[in-house]
Amino acid sequence: MRHFKQSLFNHALMLSIIFCPVLNAKAEGIGREPNDTAVLEQIKFDVEYIFGTPQRMDKNSYIALGAVLGAAGIMYAEKEHINRSFQKNKTRTIDDIAEYVKPLGGAFVVSGVSAAFYSLGSIFESSREKETGMMLAESFISTGALAYIGQFALAEDRPYKGGDMHFFKTGGHGVSGHAAISASMAGPLNRQYLQIGMDDDNVERFKKYTGKIAVYGLPLLVGLSRIYDEKHYAWNVLLG
Repeated sequence: MRHFKQSLFNHALMLSIIFCPVLNAKAEGIGREPNDTAVLEQIKFDVEYIFGTPQRMDKNSYIALGAVLGAAGIMYAEKEHINRSFQKNKTRTIDDIAEYVKPLGGAFVVSGVSAAFYSLGSIFESSREKETGMMLAESFISTGALAYIGQFALAEDRPYKGGDMHFFKTGGHGVSGHAAISASMAGPLNRQYLQIGMDDDNVERFKKYTGKIAVYGLPLLVGLSRIYDEKHYAWNVLLG
């Protein structure tokens, strides 16, 4: 019964992520249809943009990167203490929440949402949904690739296996793949559906802010669940 409830929850959440923006876009009458050449050109541009990021970093970007790496370093030094704190505060309710959100960081869920957006965009002739599907796929693939590189470079064992650190070895877990993959949906969904417009009324602004909390909050819950289940340390989740 518990697994049935979890499956029902996950399917309902996935459907809400997919259908709410689609219905909203339909009401707004989006109708810009990209051709295949434009899509391929956009993919090429996005890939070059993502992997060319270090060349465009300015002072503020380096400060932000330094802050993340500094925080990760502190978390690494305190990783066992943080892990013990999570294990000491386990409850049945938190167990259930962790169990519910865990699948949302899986590759199947994110790729499924991407495929659903593209398919529904094709069915309803809505270019924005097709574009969203492509953006989600790009984000998923690039994020997964970067996470894998991080896991290879920082091949740390899982906490329940001792947490020993290795370098440049396959099968590592120094970067949380679940946290990274679940977070890969946030940017595209925020960009496509949750930007606050000057003409938005209070109701529309409330809906969009609620959506922002959801798309950025879910990856946080996924990351916390990975720490809670001793699949990763806190610093692995931060890097993810």
